[in-house]
Amino acid sequence: MKGFKEIYTYIEGKTNTAQRPVYCASKYEPIPFEFPACYITEAEHHKNSTYVTLNHDDGHLVRNWEVQVFSNKQSGGLMECFSIMEDIETAFAELAFVETYCGQQQNIDPTITRLVARFTATIGSADTMPETNTQGD
Repeated sequence: MKGFKEIYTYIEGKTNTAQRPVYCASKYEPIPFEFPACYITEAEHHKNSTYVTLNHDDGHLVRNWEVQVFSNKQSGGLMECFSIMEDIETAFAELAFVETYCGQQQNIDPTITRLVARFTATIGSADTMPETNTQGD
C-alpha cells in the first residue's frame, strides 16, 4: 500500500476535476480560503495485532482517514457537499477503504456547511494501491 502522499494525491485527483474544481488541503482550515473545499487527512494508522503471525510478520496496518467537505452556498450547500463526498467515497472504495461515518457537523462559521466522513482499511503487506489515473477524469 502506498503512503500518505500517494493516497492523498489519488483522492484529491478524483475530487478536484476540471468539471468541478474543489480546493483540497491536507491541513485543517476551519474556514477554507476557497469554496467548495475539502480537507483530507490520515487521522491515524497502527499495526493490527490480530494479524501477527508466528514468524512475527506484522505487516497488517489499520489506516483511518477523515475528510471534511465545505460549501459556502446560501442555498444548496449540503447538496454540494454530498455531491463532492460521493466522489470521495467512490475513490476510497477503489482503494478498499470502508466508510464508517458520514454526517453534517457544525462549523465555526455558521454560514458554511460542513460534511465529515471517516474511512478505514486493514491493509496487508502484500496489498497495493491500484494503478489508476490520479489526474481526475
